[in-house]
Amino acid sequence: MLLCEYAIIPDIFDSSSYDHELVADAQLQSLKEALLAEGLVRDLREGDWSRILFENSRQNHRRGLELLKKLKLQNRLLTARKELADAPSSNADWCNEALASHQASDFTGIITTRETAAYFANSTAARLIGVIGRLNTSAWWQARDCSVRLRRTIDDYRTHLKLILRNSNSLMFIDPYLDPNKRHYQDFIQLLTETRLGGKSPQIEIHRACYEGSGRNRQVYPVTEWETLFRHSLAGYLSKLGMNIQVFIWDDLHDRYLLSNLLGIHLGNGFDVSENPDELTTWSRLGRSAQDNIQLEFDEAANQVHKLHRLRGKFLVP
Repeated sequence: MLLCEYAIIPDIFDSSSYDHELVADAQLQSLKEALLAEGLVRDLREGDWSRILFENSRQNHRRGLELLKKLKLQNRLLTARKELADAPSSNADWCNEALASHQASDFTGIITTRETAAYFANSTAARLIGVIGRLNTSAWWQARDCSVRLRRTIDDYRTHLKLILRNSNSLMFIDPYLDPNKRHYQDFIQLLTETRLGGKSPQIEIHRACYEGSGRNRQVYPVTEWETLFRHSLAGYLSKLGMNIQVFIWDDLHDRYLLSNLLGIHLGNGFDVSENPDELTTWSRLGRSAQDNIQLEFDEAANQVHKLHRLRGKFLVP
């Protein structure tokens, strides 16, 4: 998965959990870099987890407190319901709460310290628990990658995009040929449905080119025609979902992307599906600087200055 969800036990933030200041600094900094690039954190017991950590901030290592603040600022904390009857009073209790939360709705793994992990060493839960500073020994941490190969089916798209679509505050679908009226894009509507299943109402944009075809077969259409096509395919559906989408029509673009406040992805074949269920495509996670640059490329105001593309027009659906 290009975006993963983790549970973190409070002990990793505690300065006393580390033998040396430099060890804590290095391990927490490494974890911070990974989480802010590719991770979400489950805020256990309806947010009690983060509230307790912020209230007890004096015990937190400065890197740990910095990580907490960044996770909250970037909306990477996902509130989870309470699973166990009793409130946790120890790190092992928090680990049990995390395991119960995983059973209710699975996530990638639990990150804790060596001392807490030892309580679960002989249980089946051990495979889900990773020790900070030794995460590379956990199979689920090793499985992280900057790119994935997946089938060009809507089911695979939904699997790999579920966390992003359900938890983002903003989404930019960039695909020069995206047209929900076309057979190979008709399933795109299912991706829009996913954005409502997380209880959020993200700001959604679609960016596409003003033409169809290529070379001598390229046909340019006016913005008014694109507006008619998008309204025909999406307006009724979006009204039922209580959603609005801003559509931007550009003079030209080539690459396909999905950009969100959580993650940016370069999509090999965009959002269309293949009639061959075994056909594969490649998706790659973008670095922050590349994502920011691409977002600027499709910013209306920036293009008036840099003229990377010419905006033919825009409209709101429904």
